[in-house]
Amino acid sequence: VWESLSAQHKAIVTDAMAAENSATLAEFNARNNDSLDVLTEKHKVLLRKFDDKTLNAIGEASGDVVSSTANDGGITKEVYDSFIAFRKKALAWSKIADQAYTNARVLPFKYGK
Repeated sequence: VWESLSAQHKAIVTDAMAAENSATLAEFNARNNDSLDVLTEKHKVLLRKFDDKTLNAIGEASGDVVSSTANDGGITKEVYDSFIAFRKKALAWSKIADQAYTNARVLPFKYGK
């Protein structure tokens, strides 16, 4: 169906998807603030971080599952190879952008404590 669309219609669908993704992400982030308060204040949920050993085990298991799909060949292998290539680039960028931004946000500025 996608290939049957005109370039103009593909652009409209692509822009609409991007706008919806942006709106959904903004709503997700905004609502999570209140949801976190409900969990911790109303329901007294104690938040804990997974330790690095656990996170590494989850990552290894996830990697095994995802990479096993590449063994199916065909389009699955193409998608996997594309995902891995993109992931490598994305991780490099995240270290200097997203991670740095997040680290800066939690600094003890005089406002917003």
